[in-house]
Amino acid sequence: MGLDYSFFVVTPKDRVNRLLETIATYVAEEYGARLRAALPWTPSIDRVSQWLGEVPARDQRGISNLPRRSYEPGEERCFTFLFPPDEILTDYGRSCPTARRRRDGRVPVGCVWCGISAGDEWAMFHALAASSDMSRLFERSGSVRALWSKIAIEAAASALLFDFEDPDRWELLYPRAEQIPKPDEEPYLFADEQNLNVDAYFTEVLREAGIEP
Repeated sequence: MGLDYSFFVVTPKDRVNRLLETIATYVAEEYGARLRAALPWTPSIDRVSQWLGEVPARDQRGISNLPRRSYEPGEERCFTFLFPPDEILTDYGRSCPTARRRRDGRVPVGCVWCGISAGDEWAMFHALAASSDMSRLFERSGSVRALWSKIAIEAAASALLFDFEDPDRWELLYPRAEQIPKPDEEPYLFADEQNLNVDAYFTEVLREAGIEP
């Protein structure tokens, strides 16, 4: 099986527009234009789902005004991010021709599968690598990690997490750098056993990391 590494930006829900506006600054121009045109954010799925058998909780996903292209599954959207070059990005470009075509001196990396989920209090934006090579890039490139940290800071997010598919640990990249416990997702799944109760799960993630809301 291939690697599926990803970044997670956790932010108060009332800062979602700020986060998406920040992300639009660091993707290729055509993707940024699509994202800005979809603001202010409204979810494409907005429902109250059952959690723990009987507890109702808000389940919001997607970006309603960001039309799905034929190759985009479900509520995820494909973005190309632009990163300042470093040695790891240069090496990545040797096996990925699109990464060799720099834009304003920056290295394009895509397709990065992106999506957003929210409850009543918290929102989570995830950016999933499309391949094992891209996963390794996300793990190793200082430039990639620095840009995601910059996004989190500029968006006034609460946390930036890196998921390297360890069942027990996240890598926390902002507001500090360390490995932190990863709670088991199963108790936080809605009754459909597919989607996560964002409010309950990320409240617990932040609590275990000692991050104040």
